[in-house]
Amino acid sequence: QISNKTVESSKMNFMKKNFKAMAILAFAPISLLAGCGGAKNPSVSISYSGDAEPVKFAIGDVTTALTKNRHKCVNSNGEYQVVFEDIDPTLGEQEYKLQVEGKKISITAGDTTGLMYGGLQLAEFIDVDGRK
Repeated sequence: QISNKTVESSKMNFMKKNFKAMAILAFAPISLLAGCGGAKNPSVSISYSGDAEPVKFAIGDVTTALTKNRHKCVNSNGEYQVVFEDIDPTLGEQEYKLQVEGKKISITAGDTTGLMYGGLQLAEFIDVDGRK
């Protein structure tokens, strides 16, 4: 079982924290979605209650990465969940947090641009793992 992991990133410290994110989460969402507990073609649901175009763009990239790596994207009740949470006012502009808890990956951010960056980072983690 995957232990809980959290990563935060901001525009100002992007490179420093991005490397930290990669070091901490290099296995967490990747292993979560790549191995999926041995399930063949596991289902993954992505949820977002907003309508911001940058976030929709990131959701498209996450969906593409999942599909490319043979995951089945479903509208709800997936075996695994990716959740774009509401804006967290305690986080700064463009800052985001990825948190892995069990079979759920939550993306929280200080604004919609941060949600987009968090989603794009997750898509990259998924895509990189698929090349192994």
